[in-house]
Amino acid sequence: MWDEKKPEDEIEHEAASPKATPAEPAGEVAESATEDIDWQTRCQKAEERAEQNLNGWRRAQADFENYRRRAEAERRSFLAYANQELVLKLLPVLDNLERALATDRGSSGDGLRQGVELIARQFREVLAGAGVVPIEAMGKPFDPLYHEALMQAEDAEAEDDTVLQEFERGYMMGDRVIRPSKVKVSRRPE
Repeated sequence: MWDEKKPEDEIEHEAASPKATPAEPAGEVAESATEDIDWQTRCQKAEERAEQNLNGWRRAQADFENYRRRAEAERRSFLAYANQELVLKLLPVLDNLERALATDRGSSGDGLRQGVELIARQFREVLAGAGVVPIEAMGKPFDPLYHEALMQAEDAEAEDDTVLQEFERGYMMGDRVIRPSKVKVSRRPE
């Protein structure tokens, strides 16, 4: 019985099939399963942490975008109303100008002149309160940082490049020229 020969295809089939390995001891199988479960748990926890981090990042991005929008809206609002205080100071000046214009036209011009002088003084006070001061030009040496020469005139008595006439007064705000004086400048006759 034992000597019987097997058909050749059965021999090939056995050769092609993997050889059975001896059974692993029960302790090693349990350890392997425990390690697989441990790795799965660790991977699952890592994925949960990654998801939490991603959600936190998304919330931070949304918060930053909301902050940026609020800051832009506040900036626009500030720019729109930045001159409100100056305008409130100018309104009484306008009121006085309207009162001066409403004076009885048949009366002497002295009342109108006094009203206009009062208004000019109020304007100068409001501008000074805002840090705006006039640039002194008459009789001063011409300085292109503060003056804009509209014309030159020969003058034997004045030194070269001296301001002879001021057509429009210039103003500074702090240390910045906001409008240069428009002037006539002297030159020596040739």
